[in-house]
Amino acid sequence: MSESLPEGVSWLSRHSKSSKWKLATGEDLEHALRAAERLLAQAEGRQQHAQNRSFAIVSLIVGAALSMLASMFLVVQFMYREADFQYTALAIPFTLLPAVGVLLYWFRLFLAHKRQTEEDATVELAAELASLVGEVMNDVAQREAWSYMRIKATQLRLSAFPMPRFFSESGRWRTNE
Repeated sequence: MSESLPEGVSWLSRHSKSSKWKLATGEDLEHALRAAERLLAQAEGRQQHAQNRSFAIVSLIVGAALSMLASMFLVVQFMYREADFQYTALAIPFTLLPAVGVLLYWFRLFLAHKRQTEEDATVELAAELASLVGEVMNDVAQREAWSYMRIKATQLRLSAFPMPRFFSESGRWRTNE
């Protein structure tokens, strides 16, 4: 009953499912590539929305700043025309403080929005998934005898993805040295 196993191979590793390798198929690559394309489309949609929001926030900041300058101009002109300088001088803080408060709030909102959009890793995930597809595509294409057109079409689809930042030019994992 006890059969001898080669050195370094245990009974558990010999009979476990995780010890058996299953090679990728063209269908696996197609599913992975579609998932990567969906991720990329979602990320591009979020980036476009973030750009629109940034433009709206900057427009509000510019509009509020111009409104504040126009208000200050009117207050200063009113002060020069009026003989009672004391009461018109009190109008400056009441005009300036709310406008500055709104400007600071919108500026903080803009900075928080920029920080939030920079943290979106969906594009990098899509690029990594596409990179994995690109790494195994040649082996699968050769094993399954893909046509030239299918190979070129898949390469074209892969070219839509940015290169992942975490791989160096040699194709090896980049370290933070």
